[in-house]
Amino acid sequence: MNKFFLESERLIIRPLEESDYDSWYTSFMNRGPSLTPFDDGILDMSMCDINWFKNLVNLQRKEWESDIVYIFGVFLKSGEHVGMLNIVTLARADMQWGELGYVFHNQFWSNGYAFESILALLNSTYEKLGFHHIEAQITPGNERSEKLVRRLGLTYETTRKDFSFENGKWTDKLIYSINLHNNNLE
Repeated sequence: MNKFFLESERLIIRPLEESDYDSWYTSFMNRGPSLTPFDDGILDMSMCDINWFKNLVNLQRKEWESDIVYIFGVFLKSGEHVGMLNIVTLARADMQWGELGYVFHNQFWSNGYAFESILALLNSTYEKLGFHHIEAQITPGNERSEKLVRRLGLTYETTRKDFSFENGKWTDKLIYSINLHNNNLE
C-alpha cells in the first residue's frame, strides 16, 4: 500500500499516513460554510484527535489490503491536504469493476484539483490496481459533479432509481462510467 504514489503537475495522490494529521485536520477546520446542497461545509472535528486519526489510517490500510476500498489523500506539493479520492471494489473476477468517489474541501474548489487528481488516478488505476471498469454514482442535481465526470471522459450509463439511502430517504443515482484498459485520458 505505501508504494502507491502519484504525482501530477500540482498534486500528490497517495494513501494517508499518520504524519498527515496536522495538514488533514487544518484543512477540515478551515472549511467554509456549505456552498451547495452536496457540500457538508463546516464539520464538527472535536472527536478527531491524533489517536482517532491513527485509527482511521490503520482502518484504511486494512481495507486497502483486503481489496475493499482504496482511499487516497490529495495534497498540494506544499503538503496542504485538499481532498480525498477513493475506489470501492464492486466486483473482481472477470469484471474488475470499481466505484469512484471524491470529496474536496470547499476552500479549494474551482482550482481544478478534482479534475487533475482524478485524471491522474484514472490513468493509473488499470495498471496499479487492476480495475477495468470504473463508475461514478451521482445524486441528481449535482451538476458540478456531472460536469466533472463528463470532462474526465465518463459517459452516462443509466439512472438507478431509489438506489441509495441518504438523509432519511431513498435517492436515485446517475451512473457514469468508463472502461480503463484502452483509455489514455487527458
